[in-house]
Amino acid sequence: MPTRLYTPTLFDPADYPQPWQVAPTNRPDFREWYASVDWSLVPNIRPKTGNTTYPSGDPDCWWTRGSCTTPKRDGIQRDVTSCVDPNVMGLTLDDGPQCNSEPFYDFLKQNNQKVSLFFIGSNVHRWSNQAKRAADEGHHIAIHTWSHTPLTSLTNEQVAAGKSSSSPIIIGSRTIQLTLLVPELWYTQKIIKDVTGLTPLSWRPPTGDLDDRIRAIAQSMGLLPADIWAADTLDWRKDSAVEGNYQAILRDAQSGRFSFGGPVVLAHELDDFTMGFVRRYLPRFQEGFEHVVPVATCRNEGRVYAEENVRYPNMQQYLAGRTSPINSTTTTTTTTTTTLAATTASPLAQNTRAPEPESKGAGSGAGRVVVGGVLGALTFAVVGLIAL
Repeated sequence: MPTRLYTPTLFDPADYPQPWQVAPTNRPDFREWYASVDWSLVPNIRPKTGNTTYPSGDPDCWWTRGSCTTPKRDGIQRDVTSCVDPNVMGLTLDDGPQCNSEPFYDFLKQNNQKVSLFFIGSNVHRWSNQAKRAADEGHHIAIHTWSHTPLTSLTNEQVAAGKSSSSPIIIGSRTIQLTLLVPELWYTQKIIKDVTGLTPLSWRPPTGDLDDRIRAIAQSMGLLPADIWAADTLDWRKDSAVEGNYQAILRDAQSGRFSFGGPVVLAHELDDFTMGFVRRYLPRFQEGFEHVVPVATCRNEGRVYAEENVRYPNMQQYLAGRTSPINSTTTTTTTTTTTLAATTASPLAQNTRAPEPESKGAGSGAGRVVVGGVLGALTFAVVGLIAL
């Protein structure tokens, strides 16, 4: 196999948390951005824990409890689970990039197939060349958090060296505290921008774990509605049932289940096992569905990156052969990358109303707590806001 040569990716590891540790809130650049965002939409919902006694009526639209995707609170956007057109598949893979993603990307390129890739920030930190390649080749790049911690479990207190430390901020009549949720999203978005030149607005919570508090936080950050899924391969289990799960998706397509809107399908970019199943079944999916495309395309979302001059192709454009992001100022990939790399402003500070000044002592930051849960999707360990 020929040696692949890379241009070094441009990011300073010192600007980021340690990989696979829940992202902290005490860095000056994060706190400056945080103070610029209007968090008034975020409801007073307590974090979920293993000992939580949760009402049977599901008042928080907690996906993990009952697969709820339509928020119970006003003003919060509904989750994405399906494509606009019938029998069209939105193919998505979580938990990349990986050291062994290269052969998989080769396969996708050879088949002219684009997919949605939900990247974990810690993996981008380690495998930045793979992340850049995926973006350069036109895949839909999205956020899957920094550490893959279940988002609803993140609390209002950060524990460091055995001591509880919190940082209250006064916004109007509300007192809120920095938690670990917001940095999970923010740092993942930031490192994807630094590495690829694109600032993703699409995201997915690890394991699908979200409720109306998490949805409202992401929406306040300027992110799109959460991308969940309608069909799950459960390939991460790596057992004999995975084959049957893939076959079930094909049977559902043949039965007409997706005649009112094609499914968003969840697979994983974990290793040769999970990527191997996508390679095996992609030809069958292409035969069993009208089209197999990224979720950004099947939803006709267009603006999935914060850069004003970049649009992801909609279904009509994709089927006409425009399968990579469309830059309104240039027609070449090389020029596009250069242009985007010069854009440094974070989109999360845009289209938001500045809150009242922080109270004294709010700049002290907070310690780091490691929350239980597997790290592996776009769960953003970002500032989780809850009224005291």
